[in-house]
Amino acid sequence: AVVSTQSTGGTLHLFNEIQQIKSFGEHTDLLLAVVERNAFFAHPHNLIISALGDEDRNKRSTAVDLVQRIIAVDRELPVPPPTYQHFLLPELDLSATSHLQLIKILGK
Repeated sequence: AVVSTQSTGGTLHLFNEIQQIKSFGEHTDLLLAVVERNAFFAHPHNLIISALGDEDRNKRSTAVDLVQRIIAVDRELPVPPPTYQHFLLPELDLSATSHLQLIKILGK
């Protein structure tokens, strides 16, 4: 497992934790439920930061494309007044084969 102390490593750490938990046996469901309740590192912003800092050029390219798509969608929306942004835990895809697939962004 790759370990990083940089802010770009959070989503990768979460993904690696899920992969390790899957091999625990009888307590896997309990442990995965705890991970899902604490899935802050899978927030879309963290996932994009992780992808932008990934060693894999293809993952970085995917992240840049995603940011460009988000910017394009934002430009089409009316500018709302500033409000408090409530943080919602993302729904994790525990069958993901990459940390970039842990959640869906823009319907992907």
